[in-house]
Amino acid sequence: MNESKPGDSQNLACVFCRKHDDCPNKYGEKKTKEKWNLTVHYYCLLMSSGIWQRGKEEEGVYGFLIEDIRKEVNRASKLKCCVCKKNGASIGCVAPRCKRSYHFPCGLQRECIFQFTGNFASFCWDHRPVQIITSNNYRESLPCTICLEFIEPIPSYNILRSPCCKNAWFHRDCLQINTATTVADLKSIINECYNYLELIGCLRLITTLSDKYMLVKDILGYHVIQRVHTPFESFKQGLKTLGVLEKIQAYPEAFCSILCHKPESLSAKILSELFTVHTLPDVKALGFWNSYLQAVEDGKSTTTMEDILIFATGCSSIPPAGFKPTPSIECLHVDFPVGNKCNNCLAIPITNTYKEFQENMDFTIRNTLRLEKEESSHYIGH
Repeated sequence: MNESKPGDSQNLACVFCRKHDDCPNKYGEKKTKEKWNLTVHYYCLLMSSGIWQRGKEEEGVYGFLIEDIRKEVNRASKLKCCVCKKNGASIGCVAPRCKRSYHFPCGLQRECIFQFTGNFASFCWDHRPVQIITSNNYRESLPCTICLEFIEPIPSYNILRSPCCKNAWFHRDCLQINTATTVADLKSIINECYNYLELIGCLRLITTLSDKYMLVKDILGYHVIQRVHTPFESFKQGLKTLGVLEKIQAYPEAFCSILCHKPESLSAKILSELFTVHTLPDVKALGFWNSYLQAVEDGKSTTTMEDILIFATGCSSIPPAGFKPTPSIECLHVDFPVGNKCNNCLAIPITNTYKEFQENMDFTIRNTLRLEKEESSHYIGH
C-alpha cells in the first residue's frame, strides 16, 4: 500500500515542520506515502516557497511530485527557521528584501499571514498585509457576523472586516467552514456556529464533506442577496416616488450611460500607467515588463491583458471607482511572478533574458488562472 492507515501516521513526523501533530484544522490533512517513506502536512507542503504543483491531483501528494518534494525538503534543510531556530524552514516571506524563513506551525505561532489562493504567498509578522480603514466610526463593540461574540471593530491579525459589507466583522478563526477537511471537522464547526446559522436560515443536514460547499453558498447568498433585499426595495420605492423608476423602465438606453459602467479595453499603455513602481526598481526587469505588455497586446503571448489584471488584482477590468490600494509593481529575485490580490501588487521576476522573463510570466499566469478556474468549477459543481 502507498498510504498508511489513519492511525499509522500518528507517530510519523512531517518532513517539513518535523511535527507529529495530526490536526487538519491547523496544518491540513496529514498524508503518509509508505512507498516513499514520506509524511507531510498538506499546508506545510502547499505553502512551501520552492515547489510547484506540476502533476495531476492524483499524482504524488495532492499533485506535488515526489521528486519535487524531495528537492524542496533538501532546499529547506539549509534554511534556519527564524522562530524556532531549527533547520527545514521551507516557507519564506515574499516581501522585498525580507530574508525570514519559517516552518508553517512556527508561522502560525508568530501570526504570519498565509494566502491560500493564487501563488500561496506568505508574509512574516512585520510585512503581513493589514486592512486599511480610512475612518472608524465604531465606538462600541460589534458582534462577529458568524459566532455573534462581541469584538472590538479594529482590524488586526485575529479580527477582519468584510471588504464589501462594511458592517460585517469576523474572527479569523470563524472563517474556516470552507477549510474543513473531514466530516467531523465540519460538524464541529457547524455546532460552534449553530445559533448564527439558525438565525440566518442556513442550517442544513451534513452527510458528506462536500456539503460544506452548499453551506458556504447559502451563507454567501444570505449576506450578498437576502440581507440587502430590503434596502434595495426601499431604493426602488424612492425612485418610484420621484417618478424616476418609470422613466428608467421606459427608456433604459437613455439611462444606461448614467447608471451602468462599460469597462474600457485594456492596452499595454493603460496597464503600464495603472501599475506604479512600489520599490526601488530593477531597470532591466521593468524594461522586460514593458516589452511583455507590448507582446501581450500584439498577440505574441499566451496570456491576455485581462489575465494579467486578474492575476494581480482579481479583477478582469478596471472598476469605475478605481483600485484601492493602487496596483503596484515590485521587482524580486524570484523565478516566477507573484500576484498579491489583497494589496493589488504584482511582483515580477528579475531574469537574465527577456525570453526567460516572458516564459516565466506566461507559465505562472496561465497555470494560476487555470487552477483558480478549476477550483471555482469544483465549488459550483458541489
